[in-house]
Amino acid sequence: KSRKVPTRWDLWPIGNSSGSISDHTDMRCQTCRELLSARLDGETTEVEEEAVSSHLGSCAPCAAFSVAVERQHREVRLHTA
Repeated sequence: KSRKVPTRWDLWPIGNSSGSISDHTDMRCQTCRELLSARLDGETTEVEEEAVSSHLGSCAPCAAFSVAVERQHREVRLHTA
């Protein structure tokens, strides 16, 4: 499974964001959610981890999404064990 490696512009867009209303200027919500998936697979870099953590601290919808996908990931792992 390949994933697009986010560029600096994906993580920290310049100017007005054209994303959804819940996007924050430091990271797009969609990018954050993709990185949360990569995090569960152990595929994130230190810089990506820092950016995700910062975004989660200021975006309640993404923080809730993070809790939900971590819970689901844990349930799937336990169910298949």
